[in-house]
Amino acid sequence: MTSLPPQDTVPTDVGFYKLQYNLISSLKNNSFQKLTFLDTLNLISNNLKYNTIDIDAFRGLHNLRFLQMDKNGYLSKLLSWFDDLVSLEMLQIRHCGLRKIYPKVFNHCRKIIKIDLTQNLINYIDFGTFQNLPVLKYLYLDNNQITSIPPQAFKGLSQLQGMSLDNNLLTTIKEDVELQNLTQLQFLNVAYNKYLCNCDLVWFRKWIGTTNVTIEDVNHTDCRLFRDSKEYKYILEFDPDKLHCSKLDRILRITIPSASAVLAITICGVLLYRYRFHLRYWTTGINNGTFANNISEFATKDLLLSTEKTFVMTCLSVTTATTNTGFLKPYSHRWRCSGILNYALTIGTLFQEKQLLRTLQMLLNSVARFC
Repeated sequence: MTSLPPQDTVPTDVGFYKLQYNLISSLKNNSFQKLTFLDTLNLISNNLKYNTIDIDAFRGLHNLRFLQMDKNGYLSKLLSWFDDLVSLEMLQIRHCGLRKIYPKVFNHCRKIIKIDLTQNLINYIDFGTFQNLPVLKYLYLDNNQITSIPPQAFKGLSQLQGMSLDNNLLTTIKEDVELQNLTQLQFLNVAYNKYLCNCDLVWFRKWIGTTNVTIEDVNHTDCRLFRDSKEYKYILEFDPDKLHCSKLDRILRITIPSASAVLAITICGVLLYRYRFHLRYWTTGINNGTFANNISEFATKDLLLSTEKTFVMTCLSVTTATTNTGFLKPYSHRWRCSGILNYALTIGTLFQEKQLLRTLQMLLNSVARFC
């Protein structure tokens, strides 16, 4: 059967309507309007798609309590089809390729007790999708591709007793999700996700250790040391107290490297400006053939260690190779690697300090990779 039977052929007082395992591909507006006593509608294993179901397809089904739409593999999106289903208690849409659930889809389903959306492709929960469903007790979102949960995603679910989020792509569950406010929650499954053992997971780890909620499959709930790492530890073995996750620690980890980088750039800029004429002298030396002699003489001075001699001669090799493809012109504004290396050696010659050369060596090791 590829379409619904005419409404006139169906008794108006029918309570159970089973249309599973057909090839029904569309539902038009008011498809069930005359079936005002309908209690259960089974549409499992058909060919329904989100764009072939009209918004008012279920209009008039005020007494419908159970709706099953599993295995409609191209459903893709969940739209506002349920506004008239004010008595709906159980919605089951599994194996339907769902990717998107629009916010407020369930706003009129004030009596819904169970929502089962397992085995789909959902990657995100929109803010407001599951909020303020006063009698919802069971929410199943396992075996999807959910990467994150927005703040207050489950606000107003005062009767929620069980929730399943296992087999998704979650890296953390934060405090602002407000699991701690689900006072009736009895079981939670969050196993087989992609948690990271970092500061973002600290609150959730501590909550697991203090809550009375049963964490199902906790032995299969683990976290990785970093993304794509093959090393992991069970979440109960993750000790959040060993991490330095205070706000002050985070600020220092950001500001200290940033300040160091700014200071280094400032110093280099000052030195560059102060010794700009020396730099021009050394780069000009490349043209008249004296640069190699200057470097060789500099490298043989007693003030250099053997490792520093090697460093200077390496700079000479890199600089010479660079000049084969174009070197810094005395009055050009294009800084090439040869100019940077020459400048470093100039400063080293002027100061004649081993410590400065060591610092320059670390700088030039990174610069030379781009030469």
